[in-house]
Amino acid sequence: MTEYSVLKSKAEFIQHKIEVFNNKALKLGLQPIVFTINKVYQKLIDYAVIDRDGRELRRIPLMVDFADVVYDGEPPRLKDWEFVAVLEHTDEGTVIKRALGGPEIPDEYRNIDKKCDHCGLSRVRLSTFVVRNTKTGEFKQVGSSCVKDFVGWENRSFA
Repeated sequence: MTEYSVLKSKAEFIQHKIEVFNNKALKLGLQPIVFTINKVYQKLIDYAVIDRDGRELRRIPLMVDFADVVYDGEPPRLKDWEFVAVLEHTDEGTVIKRALGGPEIPDEYRNIDKKCDHCGLSRVRLSTFVVRNTKTGEFKQVGSSCVKDFVGWENRSFA
């Protein structure tokens, strides 16, 4: 369990995002995140007034609403899946960008439809992603919205 002090408006935004995570966790059969706003209070801060060029013009005292929040849990993520490759879909064919040291990709991914094996949607996509179950060896092609279910919400720098 982790405790933070955050702006009250940010606490409400985080709470909404965690509700989205928890809905996804429920669909995936995973544990929800626990997020609690414990205490709301005002705090006097030293606020810097900045001009368009980033120069500080002056400082003013400002009362701001803060909230103490408690967070416990992990964003929903299917266990035992790893990122393997990005498939870039072009008019000339599929360009495969494999992760360094990753496994060989089955030949079927060299010329494949842009359908997501997770949600089942087939749509116009510039790229899709290949993930692999580390226990079963199963490969799946997933879209950019679904890849986070396999590799986590924080590991999407490739997406």
